[in-house]
Amino acid sequence: MKNPAALLDLYAEENAAAPIRTPVYSLAQTPQELIKGLATNLERAEIEYAVTGAAAASLVAPFITAIPITEVWVTTKKAREELCAGAQAKPVTEGANLVFLQTKGDTPLVLRERTKELWLVNRFQLYTDLRRDPRRGREQADHLRREVIGF
Repeated sequence: MKNPAALLDLYAEENAAAPIRTPVYSLAQTPQELIKGLATNLERAEIEYAVTGAAAASLVAPFITAIPITEVWVTTKKAREELCAGAQAKPVTEGANLVFLQTKGDTPLVLRERTKELWLVNRFQLYTDLRRDPRRGREQADHLRREVIGF
């Protein structure tokens, strides 16, 4: 491939559409506890998922110290009530510490990657998701691109 950087930029632009967001709250003392419990609960409920955003970036290419909200892509085959029950979370309008993301076709789940404990989006989807985040997202995306993607 002649210019993988240009292809990544094009991919990020074409996949910049805002997903359906469902803010919820799940009881956890730390973001790490939240992520681990979420993975366990969703897998037990047989709900396809992939962690993204700052939470995934903190595992792949640590750069920030705080994870205010954990974002996770979930299958569109499940309704909000099923997602909340499976994750043991409650829908909220304020104070969310977890956001379910959904998009037609479940594209972000297609090439997800398994770590020892949970599923993460692939590094290119993570880059795209980080760019969309208004809280230092562009900075995190650039760090991921330098440290993990390499172009």
